[in-house]
Amino acid sequence: MSKKPSFPPRSSAEAFGLGLRQKCPRCGEGSLYKSFLKVRPRCESCDFDFSRQDSGDGPAPFLIFGIGGVVLFLALVVELAAQPPYWVHFSIWLPLVLLLFWLIAPRAKAVFIAMQYHNKSSDSGSAKYK
Repeated sequence: MSKKPSFPPRSSAEAFGLGLRQKCPRCGEGSLYKSFLKVRPRCESCDFDFSRQDSGDGPAPFLIFGIGGVVLFLALVVELAAQPPYWVHFSIWLPLVLLLFWLIAPRAKAVFIAMQYHNKSSDSGSAKYK
C-alpha cells in the first residue's frame, strides 16, 4: 500500500504567502490558476480538489476600496497640484486602475482561497478536509 503524503499545518502567515504566490494552499507547489482568475479543478502536484474552494465576491470590496482609495488620493493630489484637464485625469487614472486590478486581483483571490483552506472553511459551510 502506498502511503499518502502528509501536509503539515501552516501558520496564517505561510498560508497568506502561498496565496500571494498563487500556489496550492495544501502542498505549496502546484499552481492555483489555469488562466486569469480561473481556478484549476485539482492541484497538479498533490491532486487536492479545489471545487470546494471558492472566494466568491470576498476580494471585491478590498480591491474596490484599496485600489479606489489609492487612485482617488493620487487624483486629488494631482488635481490640487496641477489642475490638469479632465481628459488628462481620465488618461492617467483609468489605465492605472486597470493595471492595478490586473496585478492584484489574482493574488487577492488566491489569498482568500488559501485562508479558506487554512481556517478549514469552504463554500459549503463545514467541509471535511483530509
